[in-house]
Amino acid sequence: MKKDSIDINEQAKIKVWVFHPMQQHSYKTAEALLMNNLLDAYWTSVYYQPNRTIYKILNLILDKSNIKRMRSRRKECLDSYVRTSSTLLGLLFILSGKIDKSGKLSNYFQYALSIQTGKKIAKCAIREKVDIIIGYDTWSHGLIKELKKNSSKIKVVVDYSSLYAEEILQIINKDIQNNTSIHVSYKKTLAKYAPKYIKAFCYEKNFADYYLSPSSVVDNSLCNYGADKQKIFRCTYGGNFERTQVIDKNYTTVTFIYVGRMSCAKGVHYLLKAFNSIKRKDCKLILVGPDTDNLAKKITNPNIKYVGLVNHDEIPKYLLEADVVISASLYDGFSLAILEAAAYNLPIMCTKNIGAVDYVTKKTGLSFDIQSAEQIENAVAYLLENKQLIRDMSRNVGHILDNLTWENYAKEVQNAMCFINED
Repeated sequence: MKKDSIDINEQAKIKVWVFHPMQQHSYKTAEALLMNNLLDAYWTSVYYQPNRTIYKILNLILDKSNIKRMRSRRKECLDSYVRTSSTLLGLLFILSGKIDKSGKLSNYFQYALSIQTGKKIAKCAIREKVDIIIGYDTWSHGLIKELKKNSSKIKVVVDYSSLYAEEILQIINKDIQNNTSIHVSYKKTLAKYAPKYIKAFCYEKNFADYYLSPSSVVDNSLCNYGADKQKIFRCTYGGNFERTQVIDKNYTTVTFIYVGRMSCAKGVHYLLKAFNSIKRKDCKLILVGPDTDNLAKKITNPNIKYVGLVNHDEIPKYLLEADVVISASLYDGFSLAILEAAAYNLPIMCTKNIGAVDYVTKKTGLSFDIQSAEQIENAVAYLLENKQLIRDMSRNVGHILDNLTWENYAKEVQNAMCFINED
């Protein structure tokens, strides 16, 4: 839903809470509210607080990499707004995600964490007369149930960072039907969408008062499963990536790059099938990211280079080597990796099921259907036969970042909260 801007100074003070037992982009949402003097509290389960005994102990027993991850669960500007609940359960959820290959244990802890924290926060919110609570998809059903149980008038806004769960499940099942051998790759994901959890996610979607969405892909997914389009507010993520200078290249060889997990959910098996079939010497593919589904073994073309997992500060080195960024993801609400590539003036090739497609035009890139190696191969061949298009697209694609900033995201969140409060 697009709305004209409202002056926050004309509004009565709105009391807004952000609730996410884990993290996702919730820090950015909380910061957006803080910028507009709307944040009253930020609720989570695991938030690094150096003076708490549990974190002092963890600092002694964890290795350096895990200590770094633990300490990253903090945003100093939010410290005075943070409230925590069920920290031990939250830590068990994180641990289970690392050791549980089936996904059953981590899903159990997620469900329990949602219910336990949701109940507590709902009761506190009622007592403290909160106006709006922003929760997140697959994490908000416990909160909503408790508020409904108490006939609360507090408005719950569920922030969807990806497609609605039932559509994701449908896409995965179709992929398994098309490629029965990859069923094992989806084992953990399928566990997350077991009937018990789908029921909870459906309740969450049906009884949310409003929704935040980063893209038309997410808008459409929600509407296809019954959400009221008038209750969806578009809040597109930012990047604040520094754009590099456009460099004219001869494109003797065109290098495509994929950045992200090497997984079936990201459509990498279709990407490999397409590029394995392309025998041209003027075409290369670089793959950057962890091989979570053991897909690197399917590389048969010497022009495909698998780099593996690298630190984020190393990614620019590979983006500078590339000419076009490509994603075959089956579902993705909005990809910051695509934005980062656009900052390096790389034309975008992506499926029609990721949020970045909102910014793909004839001037900036090409799009294709999900689950189609043939369409990927055809799109690549089209660019190889029309290399001038790559040059033209590279001059235009960086401009998509002009308005994709966290400052604009903050304005969109502010406007959404003001209109929701008035409704």
